[in-house]
Amino acid sequence: MKYIYAVCFLLLVCGCHKENDTPVVLPARTLLVYLGGDNNLDAETYDKLVQIKNGWEDGTDGNIIVYQDTPFKDSPRLMEIDGKSEKGY
Repeated sequence: MKYIYAVCFLLLVCGCHKENDTPVVLPARTLLVYLGGDNNLDAETYDKLVQIKNGWEDGTDGNIIVYQDTPFKDSPRLMEIDGKSEKGY
């Protein structure tokens, strides 16, 4: 019985190790924008998206997440805007 305890203890001790993960730096704020255009305002959602991209300054400490819902095939879309590019999910 002592042998089983010794083996279990040894397996438990060998399985532990110290992890030195670098902490992820999170932005100061996140802005969520909902662009609903399932009606006759669908063209305006694309105009607003371009304006949001143009107004976002590089180096700003934050995220913009845009949820765009239009009546087209590629809808709804979830995008992250960082000033340089647009990442879709």
